[in-house]
Amino acid sequence: MNKKGYLLSELIISFSLSFVILIVIFNTTITLNKKLSNLYVDNKGVSQQIIFNKKIGEDFINRQVSKMTYDGTTNTCTIEFGTITNTLVVTDEYIEYNKERIDISEKMKVDKNGIICAIDNGIAKVKVPIKYIKDNKEYGIELYDITPDFSY
Repeated sequence: MNKKGYLLSELIISFSLSFVILIVIFNTTITLNKKLSNLYVDNKGVSQQIIFNKKIGEDFINRQVSKMTYDGTTNTCTIEFGTITNTLVVTDEYIEYNKERIDISEKMKVDKNGIICAIDNGIAKVKVPIKYIKDNKEYGIELYDITPDFSY
């Protein structure tokens, strides 16, 4: 085998190995992201450095979350942005967000599966699908995917 043929075969082997390594890294990343999407904040509470996207109308505000905890006994999710603390409580009688209490009436449709606080790929997810009617207007606290909507 001449020098050119040897160099060409070495080059092909190098590219093949690089390609295999890239595939392994890519698959590991996908698996890790799937695992992260199933990481829920437990009753003891988990502290994570995460970005929380809060949607207000059409404006998106990204803030660094210093701590997020979920207390399963009181159904309270606490999200801290440095000095600002947001709490969301769901019970059979009322829904409370930042100390504003909404009594659950017959007109409300509340999907009470509890509060789900999850970390997905570094993004906070909080899910409490709630719709209620007040003064003949329909309001909702529907938190889903990576853009929780607290406006109501």
